[in-house]
Amino acid sequence: EKNYFYSISNNKKKDIIFFSHLVNSGHLNKNKDFYFGNLPKLLEKNSITVLNNGTELTNFQLIKKYKNKKSIIVLSKYVGFLNELIILRLVLCNIVKLFTQKKNFKSKEKIITFKNLILNLLSQSTFKNIRLSLQIKKILQVHSPRKILFTFEGHCFEKIIINTAKSFNKNIECIAYQHSVIFPNQPSLLNPNDVSIQPEKILTSGLKGKNILKKTYNKSKIYI
Repeated sequence: EKNYFYSISNNKKKDIIFFSHLVNSGHLNKNKDFYFGNLPKLLEKNSITVLNNGTELTNFQLIKKYKNKKSIIVLSKYVGFLNELIILRLVLCNIVKLFTQKKNFKSKEKIITFKNLILNLLSQSTFKNIRLSLQIKKILQVHSPRKILFTFEGHCFEKIIINTAKSFNKNIECIAYQHSVIFPNQPSLLNPNDVSIQPEKILTSGLKGKNILKKTYNKSKIYI
């Protein structure tokens, strides 16, 4: 598959990029985005929406089914033969590097940790995360946005979006949208491994959510 699919040809610069999700193919032809509502439509002249395909359809089938004329990008599950080889090489290099440090994993607990690190590097999620970073970088290169908006629930890909954007251009404003109820069993959101990775702004749906998020994301400006 290609790096990503456009519904219509569009290589213009955009002020804003929305990173959203498509969880049901039936949502594709609705005027509202499932997460951001009418906002992408209101800003469609200066924005483009990137969708992560979580449906039962392939990217090609989705674009073929898409009836609207607004411009969207559907992220591909593969990024081309050469890029897939680059990803594989990167993972293998990290595994080799880890084996050179194997002598530091002597105790029983550390040996288990070492094995888990190897398994994590070989997992599909690792390949998926690297693939996502490559796609985001390519999209940023094409559209040169000033701002990006993305959903904010504590998932790994949210950190990848921020990291990739800031690596590409540290002046890109990262705006997170926390749209759902916050539960105590969301440790990845409320107790992230790396608190240095924070968006400039967080949009949330209520005062209670704002007060909860303020405890962790003290560098971010939080709005209701």
